[in-house]
Amino acid sequence: MGKVVALLSYIGTGFLLAITLVRTHPELDVQDWYFVWAVIGLSVAALLTAAHSKKTGRFSVMDGLVWLFLLYLLVNYQLISQVDASSKWLQTVYFAVLYGSLRILLPAYRHMEKFLIAAILFCGLWEAILGLMQAAGFRASLHHNFAFTGTYVNTGPYGGFLATSMAVALGFMVRYYPKFNRQCKLMKQYPLPILRSPDFALYLLSALSFCIAFTVFFAAMSRAAILGLLVSAVVVVCTQPYAKRWLSNFFSVNRKKKIIMFAVVSALLLVGMGAGYYLKKASADGRLLIWKVSAQVMAQKPVFGSGLGSFFGAYHAGSAAYFAEHPESPSIPIADVPEYSFNEYLQTGVETGMVGMLLLLSILFLALYRLIRAKSLFAYGLIVVMIFAIFSFPFSQLPFPILLVVFIAAAGCPSSGAAGRAVPVAFCTVLVIIGLGLSGMYREKIEAAEAWKQARMLYRMQHYREAGRESAALYPLLKDNPRFLFEYGHALNRTERFAQSNAILREGAQLSSDPMFYNVMGNNYKGLGDYERAAQMYRYAFNILPNRIYPLYLLMKLYADTGQEEKAGEMAQKVVDFPPKIDSPAVRDMKREAMELIRRYVKH
Repeated sequence: MGKVVALLSYIGTGFLLAITLVRTHPELDVQDWYFVWAVIGLSVAALLTAAHSKKTGRFSVMDGLVWLFLLYLLVNYQLISQVDASSKWLQTVYFAVLYGSLRILLPAYRHMEKFLIAAILFCGLWEAILGLMQAAGFRASLHHNFAFTGTYVNTGPYGGFLATSMAVALGFMVRYYPKFNRQCKLMKQYPLPILRSPDFALYLLSALSFCIAFTVFFAAMSRAAILGLLVSAVVVVCTQPYAKRWLSNFFSVNRKKKIIMFAVVSALLLVGMGAGYYLKKASADGRLLIWKVSAQVMAQKPVFGSGLGSFFGAYHAGSAAYFAEHPESPSIPIADVPEYSFNEYLQTGVETGMVGMLLLLSILFLALYRLIRAKSLFAYGLIVVMIFAIFSFPFSQLPFPILLVVFIAAAGCPSSGAAGRAVPVAFCTVLVIIGLGLSGMYREKIEAAEAWKQARMLYRMQHYREAGRESAALYPLLKDNPRFLFEYGHALNRTERFAQSNAILREGAQLSSDPMFYNVMGNNYKGLGDYERAAQMYRYAFNILPNRIYPLYLLMKLYADTGQEEKAGEMAQKVVDFPPKIDSPAVRDMKREAMELIRRYVKH
């Protein structure tokens, strides 16, 4: 029985990491359903393990921090958040179940950590091979602007995942090189025992994974991933015994070398940061603007935040206030509609306040400290994820939170001691019940996301009445999806159900930073005859993103249609003089219509 349970545990953890090789979608997808069942399977394996093994570990400080953070997230969502973020809430619960299950399994099976390392290396190897195939034209990239993206739709998270697996591979190669070198020398005398050695096979896998990933990694041009890998590589070297001895000898001979080394390293860092900034200057400036607005939003509700899932709604309100106060801001040309925060810590701070952000940082730094102290290879992968989260959006891509939970669970395992069976069995029973109990709700949401594809097709074919009927049936399950809410609200607008459309669009605007919600709401108020509210919506949409001409065009049309010729003429002149961020046929048509309006008023 024990061997069967162990086999199930290894299969479950392998399947969990294999999910990272399934295409990552922005909406709920089959990947999420695989994740749910992998977590449920692991919770069952943890229950069986706890019933048959006493090596389940004791409660640690890390466990206390993790459960406190998860409890705080759930309380924050229930008491503070004013938006529907049920998908995010459900996913948080399943990450909690996953953490609890891994905390039982990792100390129970002494080879589990190496098995997870092998799985991470294999996933990195496969992603690298897939990227090479896409670059060579044998497989299609998932984004038309990039030659290769692996199973992701963007090179950013693709580079981040490669960097994480490469850091683990590099750590294994550096640490086990002396042993590998000895095994190679003994190969002629004892070939079979050495070839059967798990460490020998794992060393070959790590070398293969690192070398193949290296061929595509820098071409992905992910600056955050490159920085994370470089920092991790430095830590890999500095944590090796021979490196410590060399550094100690190097600096003990002449203390001036410390100053010289510090100056050289500082200069290299400054040059590297400058090169990274100017490599994609517009992108870097855009992220700096997002961080600036996010920090100002967080300062408004600094303790508990604006609530789980509320970042983008809070961000667009902050953006509108910022540009209303700074109408001549040099940041206007680079402003855009962010789909991600590009800083997971700031997003956590905006949504959950300083309490949530400090809890998250405490968990991550304690996990890093414990992993380095335990000489775990997971430490090097965690460094990459922590740095990558400063500049990108790994927590929004399912593979990264899975890896993060694995790393933190490994850090939560105490080095010695074991709890009795009663606590783990009862605990795992609760995990299984929670996983199974919520699976039906999660399945319904995933099936609704699949069904939405049909409604989306009707919407894009401009069959708005049919799309509205389909969306109405899906609304209870997808009302936490801003894309769905916009299409549903716009379909209602096009079928002249203006009041109902506004109700849906208001919900969507709380979950999105896109000013188009307010443009369509303005059109709805115009259709209802409330012209003042319509003008307010258009002005607010312009303040959110003042480099878009469309709200000004709608204001011009509103004034012209309601006979306010003077205001219409002023707005038409603004439309004509407006410098568009991106010129297009639509922009030229708006300017042409504004010119015709000006000429008509001049004749009168």
